[in-house]
Parts: sequence; structure tokens; C-alpha cells
Amino acid sequence: KTPKLVVLLLGTNNSGMNTPGEMALGVGTVIQRLTEIVPDAKILLLGIFPVTHDGRNAKIKDANAYLAKMHDGKRVHYMNLNTNFLDPDGNLRTDMLKDGVHLTRHGYAMWGATTSQKVTQLVNGAE
Repeated sequence: KTPKLVVLLLGTNNSGMNTPGEMALGVGTVIQRLTEIVPDAKILLLGIFPVTHDGRNAKIKDANAYLAKMHDGKRVHYMNLNTNFLDPDGNLRTDMLKDGVHLTRHGYAMWGATTSQKVTQLVNGAE
């Protein structure tokens, strides 16, 4: 059976070795391939989550600016959850990322709670 929706989150591992443009190109390539494999599925493209590695968040922010431009409101829907990972001072919340990259239980709960309405809308055909 063909899925109605693909939730796509990728690029974190590329933040150490690739430029923001290269990261976005890789994500765009995956999106293009998905349109071939599951042509009727919508894509919920998530912004690359922040990490604690020095220098990577600036690249991730720039890559996410490219990813946001992939949103077309029809097939590809972009959503950036990154403000949820930050405290009021802009630092990464340790209750969200257990090792600076991987989500904690609380991080996964936030992810689900934050995206569930959009997922329901897209699966049910609403925009």
C-alpha cells in the first residue's frame, strides 16, 4: 500500500563535513527520489535539528533556510521545530538531547506533540 505521507528528517550527520548548500542538495535529491517511488505521498520535511557540536548549528541554520524554500504547500511541507530545543537564552536544552545529538524521551514527546496536528492534516488531505 502506498503511504499518504512521508516524514523526512535528515542531514545531521552531514553537518560536520558538508556545506549548507551541499546538505540541502542531498535532501533535495532524496525528495526527488521519493516523488518517483511514492508519487502520491505528501512529504513533511523537518528542519535539521540543532546539535551541541561546535560550529555545526550555524551550518544547520543555513541549511534549514535552503530547506524552507523546498516548501511548496502542495507536495512538500516544511516544518522547523528547532525553537523547541532551545532555552530562553538560545542554548540547547539538555532535557531534549541526551548526548547533544540524539533525542531524549522528552525530546521525542515534544516532536510528536508538535507535529501531530500537521501530520493529521496532511494524511486527511487538509492543508
